[in-house]
Amino acid sequence: LLEGTGVERDKAEALRWFRAAADQGHAEAQNHLGVAYAEGDGVKRDDMEGARWYRLAAAGGSEDAEYNLGVMYVEGEADLEDDPERLRWLRAAAEGGYPPAQFDMGCMYLDGEEVEPDGAKAEKWLLRAADEGVTLAMYELGQLYTRDDLLPRDEAKALDYLRRAAEGGWPPAQNVYGVMHSEGALVKQDEAEAVKWFRKAAAAGSFRAAHNLATACHEGRGVEKDLKEAARWYTMAAEQGLVFSQIAIGLMYLNGNGVEQDEDEAEKWLRMAAAQEDPLAIRMVEVLEGAEESESGD
Repeated sequence: LLEGTGVERDKAEALRWFRAAADQGHAEAQNHLGVAYAEGDGVKRDDMEGARWYRLAAAGGSEDAEYNLGVMYVEGEADLEDDPERLRWLRAAAEGGYPPAQFDMGCMYLDGEEVEPDGAKAEKWLLRAADEGVTLAMYELGQLYTRDDLLPRDEAKALDYLRRAAEGGWPPAQNVYGVMHSEGALVKQDEAEAVKWFRKAAAAGSFRAAHNLATACHEGRGVEKDLKEAARWYTMAAEQGLVFSQIAIGLMYLNGNGVEQDEDEAEKWLRMAAAQEDPLAIRMVEVLEGAEESESGD
């Protein structure tokens, strides 16, 4: 009835039979009802009701329901954060081949979140997710292989996975890959290559990459010196709250470098940095206030 196999398709009738079987404790029927409510298929979508039927089905031994609960947990559907068995559901989804759940399992073992930190298990799950094309998993693997506290450090693997994550379009990976080329870490130093990756990441919204690109433009490293472009990228990063960029653009306004000199604008950015308790910004604001007091005294 549900699929229309051998008979005319009739979702409502199929759901009536599933509910009758579910009420009798049939686990697979309970799982089918969960799917119907979770997807709004034949009934009004209701994630909580879907999760309720999944739980009943999982308690009755349905591995499909355990998988479906894990998917709901990863996707943030229904209220599963406080479910005492959420790790069971997450593991079921991961073992069932759901890449986002595999990624989450890897991160849990990487960070020691609700489980003991375990490099081998983190690697196992992250590798499975990375093999399915999860760019974030590639990035986390790259970071894992640069460490030596959970697994032996492996620079070749670190470089490979960070490169793959950067080429996959993940902005934080692109920024890190740019830093590696700027500093000559694991790769031959190449400032122009660093700028290429900073620009990709900054265009995708990475404020850290925007700061690094601004610095390259400001200093003429890997790109022709361009104070106006430096000011533009510093401003982007500063607006996102990066204290180093707030100080940099504040100083540019103070000195009129790349922008029209504007002491009020300079003070605005330096005060924003000082509000984050940056010692240098605090001292600069104190100097500006002292200068203002001297002028008013004169």
